[in-house]
Order: sequence, then C-alpha cells, then structure tokens
Amino acid sequence: MRISILEIVYKPDGTHEEVPLNSKGNSPTRDGLIASPARLIVPAKGNQGTRLLFKGTRDKERYYRVRFVPVVPEKEDQFAISEGEVSEYKKSLSAGVNVMAGYGTIFIVRPSNARFDTRIEDTPLQYTLRNNGNTVVVLEAFKDCSLKDAQDCKPVTLHHVLPGRFMTFTKEADRHYRFNLIEGHVKKNIEVQGP
Repeated sequence: MRISILEIVYKPDGTHEEVPLNSKGNSPTRDGLIASPARLIVPAKGNQGTRLLFKGTRDKERYYRVRFVPVVPEKEDQFAISEGEVSEYKKSLSAGVNVMAGYGTIFIVRPSNARFDTRIEDTPLQYTLRNNGNTVVVLEAFKDCSLKDAQDCKPVTLHHVLPGRFMTFTKEADRHYRFNLIEGHVKKNIEVQGP
C-alpha cells in the first residue's frame, strides 16, 4: 500500500484544489504533512501502522487529503521484499480475482494559536453559524427530525465550517434540529426548533 498526500488549498470563491507538497529548493525535504513509512505491506487479516508528521510553520490552518492506495509491489517501489516474493505475489493475482480497495481521509493541521469564535444568528426562519475564528468548527451528528413523527428524520450529517465561512439552514415548521458544536476540545449540544 502506498500513502499519497496532497494539500487541499481553498480559494476565496469556495472552490478548492489539491496540490502536491512543496520541496525546499534542491532538498528532498518537503514542507507539510509526511507519512512514515510511506509504503506498507499489510498481510491478509493483519494490520500495519504509519505515523503522520507535520513539518513547517503553523501560522494558518492547513488541510491535507491522505490516501491509502493499494499497489502490487514492484522492486523499484522500495518494499523490503525479494524478487521471489514479488513473483509469488503476482502469481497469486493471476490465479484468481483479487479486489484491492483503497481509502482516505482529510487531515487538518490547526494553527499554533488556534482561536475559536463561533457567532450564532437565530432568526424565526433561519439559523446561521458564522466561524469568525482561525480554525475549523464541526457540526457533528446534525439531525433534522419531525416534531410529530419521531421516525421522520433526514439522514444524520456532519459539517465542517472553515474559518471565515458560515453555514445556514432554513427552519421548517414542526421540525426539530439537533447537533453537537465542536470547537477544539469543547463540545456543546445545540437544539433548535422550527417556527
């Protein structure tokens, strides 16, 4: 398995792009998030660990997409296996069908001076959370349910409100909204009722 890391850069218009990590001049050292080791061999029914380390300044919040990509080992991939083991692995692939699944996550590096400042605007028809801080706030387990029928609920969602951005939802009649507002290590339960 190979670990791929790209930095997610958000633009002022709300879009984003994923860019490779920058090297410092001619040095192989990169600024940003580093996986060690960057290549893993995970045995069947086994597990393997990797460490994620951030190198660089933490003057602002930074976001990374970390992908765990399955690969067939090749000698030039620097896996610590012999040519015979590579050959055996390839033979096992040709003898049947193997499904290789990758997975990934978003990794957030908070600034060293993380500051939370969530402003709430609660009007009769709308509810707005504005993030005036310098780091992300999370709306966890966002539930939108009917007051009359406990089984009438929309799917539970998770929202990240980036610094300088906001999230608004329209309050509907006879609906109840619940979520956990997470600011770093502080979790607040919020309940809102429609008009």
